[in-house]
Formats: sequence, structure tokens, C-alpha cells
Amino acid sequence: MRSFTVPTCLAALFLVGWAAPAPAQADSPRAALETYLAGLKTGNVGLVLSVYHFGDRRPDYYLPGPIPIESHRITKELVFDTIQARRHNTHGVIPPAQAGDVELQVEERISGHGEMYTYWLRLIDGHWRIYAHTAWNAPD
Repeated sequence: MRSFTVPTCLAALFLVGWAAPAPAQADSPRAALETYLAGLKTGNVGLVLSVYHFGDRRPDYYLPGPIPIESHRITKELVFDTIQARRHNTHGVIPPAQAGDVELQVEERISGHGEMYTYWLRLIDGHWRIYAHTAWNAPD
């Protein structure tokens, strides 16, 4: 039995070595969004928080369970320059935008209804993080 177990384990380790590397969950704004939405779909608050940046605020994210997001598509992507960030900051989003931040407008289909969301992301310590989001054009 021992001779069978050792070769089997070695073969498994060899095959694992050939597997494709796992993608970074926040190596781009779109990858961070995909990770965030995957966390919402599965009800995995740890996954959601892995790409959400609270800054100096206390993390207060509440996720009661999986959210039935059927599909989503990015309808607009904007990288802020200094002027766009300054203009954006007149709207009161906290924390204020900076040049280089990314805004993603996303149409999400949830329980058969289309809803629009805007996500603001920033490169923090080499990883893209969502630092604010809002829903708009959603049913009452």
C-alpha cells in the first residue's frame, strides 16, 4: 500500500505544479469588481472585504447572504485625471477622488431587474480596491 501512496502523491504534486497560476483578485479595476461581485453572489463577505478599502472608516459591510446577481456588464469606464477628480469631488463622495482613480458604471441584473451601480476604485499598495459605490436607477 505504501508504494502506491507515495507515487500517487508525487504524481498529484507534479500535476499541481503544471496548473495555471490563480489570477490575482485585484490586479486591475475589472478584476477587483469581478472578485467583489463573486463575493456578493456567494454571500462571501470575506471575499467582498478583500477588495474593499475602508481607509480610516470602520469596516461596516453587512452581507446577509448571497445576492442573486444574474449578470452584469460595465457600461462606462473612466480614469480620472486631476480636473475630472476635482469635478467629481463636488458631488460629495467620500473619500474624495484622486487622479488615477477609476469609475466603473455597471448594469447588474438582480432577480430579473436591471439596476445601475457606480464603483470607484483606487490602486492601494499595488492592488485595486473599491473605496465607494452607489446604486442608481434601481426600482423602488
